[in-house]
Amino acid sequence: MLDAAERELRQRQLMLRLRSAELRAALCEDVQALQGPLGWADRGWSLWMGLRRGLAGRAGGGGWWPRLGALALGLLALRRPSRTLRWLSAGLAWWRLGRRLIDLLRRPR
Repeated sequence: MLDAAERELRQRQLMLRLRSAELRAALCEDVQALQGPLGWADRGWSLWMGLRRGLAGRAGGGGWWPRLGALALGLLALRRPSRTLRWLSAGLAWWRLGRRLIDLLRRPR
């Protein structure tokens, strides 16, 4: 009876190790899939902070007029990043739907 319990314990530990390895592999895949979007978000955030620092740093001195147009456009584009992300997400969903419909229509009957 003790041998059976030890065997069950070892089997359970082996199954937990296998599940842990599967979860680690899935996590690595998720990290790789998110590197692109998170990289884009990091670039957007650094641009936003650069624009804010640039405006604050140049307010006291001269020479910021040539960048004022780019600054205004950048602030306008980044004012509502959630709206931009929502539009991108909706566009991606419509694109996926279109691809599925095209695949269904191209499939031989």
